[in-house]
Amino acid sequence: MSTTDSTVLPEAPGGRHRRIRLIVVVAVIVAIVVAAGIWGVIGARRYYAYMPGSAPQLTTSASCRPGPGGTLYLSHRTPCARLVVADEHGHDLDGRILMVDVLVGKATPLQYIEQRVGLLNLFHRGAQLLPNQAVLGDTPPAQYSCQDAQYMQQASQTAPVLALERLGYKVTYHSLGARVFQVNLGTPAYKAGIHCGDRILDVGGHPIKSADDVSKALTGMKPGQVVKVTVERNASHGKTKQLTVPVTLGRTPAADRAADKNPAFLGVAVNELTHVELPFHVEVQVGNIGGPSAGLAITLALLDTLSGGSLTGGHVVATTGTISPNGAVGSIGGVKQKTVAVERAGAQLFLVPSNQDDQTNCTDAKAVASSRLKVECVSTLDQALRDIQQFGGKVPPKLLH
Repeated sequence: MSTTDSTVLPEAPGGRHRRIRLIVVVAVIVAIVVAAGIWGVIGARRYYAYMPGSAPQLTTSASCRPGPGGTLYLSHRTPCARLVVADEHGHDLDGRILMVDVLVGKATPLQYIEQRVGLLNLFHRGAQLLPNQAVLGDTPPAQYSCQDAQYMQQASQTAPVLALERLGYKVTYHSLGARVFQVNLGTPAYKAGIHCGDRILDVGGHPIKSADDVSKALTGMKPGQVVKVTVERNASHGKTKQLTVPVTLGRTPAADRAADKNPAFLGVAVNELTHVELPFHVEVQVGNIGGPSAGLAITLALLDTLSGGSLTGGHVVATTGTISPNGAVGSIGGVKQKTVAVERAGAQLFLVPSNQDDQTNCTDAKAVASSRLKVECVSTLDQALRDIQQFGGKVPPKLLH
């Protein structure tokens, strides 16, 4: 019978030390990763991320239909917004007019860390982190999407009116009162439970028939006075309900006293709620896109379809900017991200807002655009039409004032 003895050799001193060093290094790396993660989570809470979004094509095609999440798509999965115009008045478009949106959401810890180490735009071209205050101001986060929806609704109403009036059609307006589009944190209205989207019917026994009536109703009232405010609010299944809430009026902030002589302060921003009678059916379907910046694009697209469909001369024209009833183009946010988005969508010309008091949109777009994209800065609808004409578009003379 034979046996084999097992002999355990003593560990060399150097091997033990190497193992200890490895454990220490791993522990340090884990500690750094955990610390960075905590740092990122805490830091990200203070920021919103602005990322390049999509560039929906304005079209008259019936194939522009809702897809996942309420976004409208053409049959080939191109984001779109649809113009619905009475058959005898609308024409197919021979080029493309693009509006553009921005993806806005709370910053992630990774995005925050990338920004802090200077790598955010290396991995995400056009990305930008903005402080919460710069995005929300005094608007409660829960009302931010409502405010965006109100802005888009206003743009979708202003654009058809402007386009039809530019073409010589008569449009009739009927005021329906005042609708709330902003209620700031801490104001009397906020504390009383008045919401963005509410239609104000009465303030202290004064019926509200227009936006100006809200301020007029406060005349003679004093801070600390309790006033009953009646609103109409959208409920489920398309129904509405009326609510009457007591509001303890505050004192008008010093910054607003020059424009508002009333010492009593309700704390809402309202716009005119109107019913517009158009000479024929015109509808703008935008899906889940919000904000005011599509006004100019919608106006140009409607002018295009109503005047023959050849406005762009077959080119791909992208544009952003608010539009007012007199044709003035207003500044918007997220221009850097929008410039990246329209380039990706194949735009050849990009029209962005610019005026004497604010050149920021123009400067930002030109700083980001590559040589493939021509950027023109406009302050009015007429200027936008002339820039399209100079780019090779076919602008009917009746559209230029």
